[in-house]
Amino acid sequence: MVTRLISTLAPLFLVSSAFAVDFAREVAPVLEKKCLSCHNPNILKGDFSMATREDILASEDDILIPGNSVDSMLHWITLPFDGDPPEMPEEGDPLTEEEARLLGEWIDGGAEWPEGLVL
Repeated sequence: MVTRLISTLAPLFLVSSAFAVDFAREVAPVLEKKCLSCHNPNILKGDFSMATREDILASEDDILIPGNSVDSMLHWITLPFDGDPPEMPEEGDPLTEEEARLLGEWIDGGAEWPEGLVL
């Protein structure tokens, strides 16, 4: 019975993992809307820009750790914690559950960012 269930469900997991988060379509709009007003080359709140992948990775803090959303500040700082609202963004609406989920999946998937793309 268990073997049959596993063999039935296994293809579903393979299909769902085959669909990586599309940075340009799903993540970039979130970063542009919720992050860039404070973290851009002209306004370096927190001493970092989020205009390019290189900018984020150059930060001294663990803002983005590709493959590890749990330890990436970019992800956990946007989530509610212990009944408190997310720390970021400081102004405006917080990320929706869907936006936070996509951000986490993008980070866990390696945080791919098209070369040369500047937000």
